[in-house]
Amino acid sequence: MINKIILRNIKCFASQEFPFSGLNILTGINGAGKSTVIQSILLVAQTEKSAFIEFNGSLIELGDYSDLQHENAQDDGACISIESDSGTCSWGYDEGFECDKDEFVTHLPLIDGAENDLSRIKENLIYISAERWGPRANVPLNTHNPNP
Repeated sequence: MINKIILRNIKCFASQEFPFSGLNILTGINGAGKSTVIQSILLVAQTEKSAFIEFNGSLIELGDYSDLQHENAQDDGACISIESDSGTCSWGYDEGFECDKDEFVTHLPLIDGAENDLSRIKENLIYISAERWGPRANVPLNTHNPNP
């Protein structure tokens, strides 16, 4: 079971910890970071090897490092940590990392943890996807002009 997620300089979070238990409900206004928490879990879930997290994979596509990093970050570092019953895995770049803006960095390297920790985190993870429905036309437009 995932016990805690720690995000540093990830999207809307400069530094935030999320403790987890048996049942978790994320609520909040638009832009509060609910999707970011879920996306951080999906990044880990789509990771094949623990050596790095790919931003673009089978479950989620986030773009590149500039799309992932907190817009007001004090440095170019960023980190995602997942603590579980079996251990902790952390991926990211430290505070001294300098991101070349011309280079499209599309992954976070492993900085702490092991392959078996990742396997145990993923083995009980179930993700049910749902399409986000935006505005839809419920009735087709009448293209026939009744007044010639």
